Amino acid sequence: IPGLVEFDYAVNFGRQKVDTYAVFASGEIEIADGLKLQGGARYTRVKREFAGCQTNGGNPRTALALTNLTNIFRGAVGLGPIPLEGVNDCSTLNATTLVPGLVTDTLDEDNISWRAGVTWEMSPGSLLYANVSQGFKGGGYPTLGSTLSTQYAPVIQEKLVAYEAGFKLSLLDRRMQLNGAAFYYDYSDKQIRAKVQVPIFNLVEGIVNIPKSRIYGFEGQLLVAPVNGLTLSAAASYLKTEVREFTGFNLSGLNQDFAGGRLPFTPTWSAIADADYQWALNSSLSAFVGGTLTYSSSTNASIGYPDRYTIPSYTTVDLRVGVKSPDDTWRFSLWGRNITNDYYWTNVVKLNDSIVKYAAMPITYGASFNYKF
Repeated sequence: IPGLVEFDYAVNFGRQKVDTYAVFASGEIEIADGLKLQGGARYTRVKREFAGCQTNGGNPRTALALTNLTNIFRGAVGLGPIPLEGVNDCSTLNATTLVPGLVTDTLDEDNISWRAGVTWEMSPGSLLYANVSQGFKGGGYPTLGSTLSTQYAPVIQEKLVAYEAGFKLSLLDRRMQLNGAAFYYDYSDKQIRAKVQVPIFNLVEGIVNIPKSRIYGFEGQLLVAPVNGLTLSAAASYLKTEVREFTGFNLSGLNQDFAGGRLPFTPTWSAIADADYQWALNSSLSAFVGGTLTYSSSTNASIGYPDRYTIPSYTTVDLRVGVKSPDDTWRFSLWGRNITNDYYWTNVVKLNDSIVKYAAMPITYGASFNYKF
């Protein structure tokens, strides 16, 4: 077809240049025996330059389809092709001119992060603490397949104000360590993967900002060494998440108010337990054996928790055995992961008209050798 080049496949191209400038200060003062105040602040400025598009890789049928779609958008099917000059040329259409080309943009952001806290060391190895802090995650541009330049609209920086209080207790002559904390995270413009609507392809994956959301919960950890060589540990966390303000597209392509819903990939309960026993075989060789149990309650792979995107709860068991040097310079181990062969999945995505579940690894065995230089 005159004026068209081959277009066998599409390549998603993106280039970002980032310049970061920052200045910070921090300090600590002891106001009483074992009682300390800490504080710090940081000013950051980030300038990000972006260039990207979907590039042409070669098949006349695809090139013709893109040209016809372009002409339809321009309101005149008979205008003739808008040529793509060669392989690796951009096929992303400018949302205003509807002419394909490279998309460029800049994002200039600054922020002030800070932290204030207090700690009280009641005795050696035992501590109470409380902190409040403000932090930021920089904005950015996606790298994706695009029909229109508007798909490259950046997400802006997200802001987090975090509150946390907890303890670290050393007990039983340091044979037991008990740690715990409660936390509350207040997010503004949290960056999250969600559905965005574009011409032709309707709903596609994208990164969006949620104006208001929060996460709160608590966590605890227990470590015990009842006899020499044996270490037992267990940790658990409770997590609650809430979207406080956000309106976007659901999986049916309809606008939905997600306020009150949960954030994706946030199981309510998660826990891990581990046992490890080491003993000396001789003066230059030690042996070890251990196991780890991991649990995660059910969660969801999409905002709004649609039923088809549920990730059920799962439990896995890992085992290990091996030998090592007494100073842990080297170690050789045989291991088995997910030895109960529990079937579960870690993600659910929609690809075209199909919903795909990404299964985790089944039962796996192996051997490892590690050496510290």
